[in-house]
Amino acid sequence: MTKGATTRQEPRTSARAATKAATQARTSSSLWGVLPVVDAARRAYGGVTMTQPPPQMPPPYPFQPVRQHGTATAALVLGILGIVVVPGLGIVAWILGHMALKEIDANPQAGWSNRDHANIGKILGIVGTALFAMIFLCVGVYFVGLFAIIAGSGA
Repeated sequence: MTKGATTRQEPRTSARAATKAATQARTSSSLWGVLPVVDAARRAYGGVTMTQPPPQMPPPYPFQPVRQHGTATAALVLGILGIVVVPGLGIVAWILGHMALKEIDANPQAGWSNRDHANIGKILGIVGTALFAMIFLCVGVYFVGLFAIIAGSGA
């Protein structure tokens, strides 16, 4: 070293002492080292964590509740069954669909949601009634023709 230069010696600390100092600094500012993790999570998720209650939701928009018209749904179901399974149910579906449409149109403020079910049920009822009439007519013509053949062969 040169003559006039003074050296300053810093005390050497062991690795154990450095670790102990870091641990004390961490635990003194938080609860057993947990809060720094929570603080990091709070910063990462915009200030909201599981420890805080969620923000309040705004009040719902006031709207009228949707009401289902039972007769309209019955008309739809009977109209489908009238075409697929029992042709005689088409007449009932037609009548129920007509009644439901009148009821829905008479009071639009009631908030019925399934006017389309009533309309489709009425249309399916008309189609089912037409099918029933055609089946009835065909069966009638068949039996009248069969009776005419039997009566004509016996004479």
